[in-house]
Amino acid sequence: MNNDELQKLERARRADPENESLASEYQRLQRRSNQHNHFAVINGAEGNIHALDSVLADIRRRKIKKIFHIGSLFGWGPHPVQVLKRLREEEVILIRGYFEHAVYHAPQRLTGFRTLYRNLLIWNKQQLLNAKEPFPTLPETLTYGEFSLMWGSPKNPCAFPIETSSFSLNPHFSLNEAYGLSSKILIVGSARPARLVSNSGHSSDANEIDSRFDWDREEHLVLNCGQVGMSIPGGQPPSWLELDDNMIHWHLTDYDAEAAAFDANKVSYLGYEMAARLTGRLE
Repeated sequence: MNNDELQKLERARRADPENESLASEYQRLQRRSNQHNHFAVINGAEGNIHALDSVLADIRRRKIKKIFHIGSLFGWGPHPVQVLKRLREEEVILIRGYFEHAVYHAPQRLTGFRTLYRNLLIWNKQQLLNAKEPFPTLPETLTYGEFSLMWGSPKNPCAFPIETSSFSLNPHFSLNEAYGLSSKILIVGSARPARLVSNSGHSSDANEIDSRFDWDREEHLVLNCGQVGMSIPGGQPPSWLELDDNMIHWHLTDYDAEAAAFDANKVSYLGYEMAARLTGRLE
């Protein structure tokens, strides 16, 4: 929507002030023209610097300046310190997810986690301590224009404590909770793969999104932006979300997963599990 189109609609609205349809359309387009436009949302760097660098380079090539990361900075990747430093260098806006919350409280308050996950959390925290890297104080939620961003859901943004049998939240639950939000669009990172769910019942995987789908007819949308640092079984590369005034678009960015797995294998007792999860051989 450019200024000429908005001005044309404004003239039509003034010529026919009783036309409720014109008034509604003008308000909608004016809201869009004032919206914070063109930004990227990524999730789940998972301590994987190889994947993160590839995604950040792709974002910069598209001339996107504002970037949000909505949880799981750390995880199954072998580079938690490098990932945190890179996100700071790139001035990425960080939001706390379940893994940040858990790492912050490790080794206390980890009841309910299986031994493997407790060890992973403690290992990540130890890397930060060894590097004398201050642990970031991060918000659980963030509102940006018409968007609310969080890792989990409005009722439980960090989803902590979590059920260790499942690391995914159902986006339909997030949608039900979204009706209490002032924001129209809820962006979460807790479920895989990337997906859209709308209040009208429209539900699509990212690669099925039809550009003819009218976002503005929906009262609420939940967008799951996918994940950067861990491959989904089947080999899907990292996915991330690009938004502007007129577009909601998912991108897939290839990277050298075997290089990440090679680095992960060097991590003593966690190496095999790390490498297998980063490459999608294990979920």
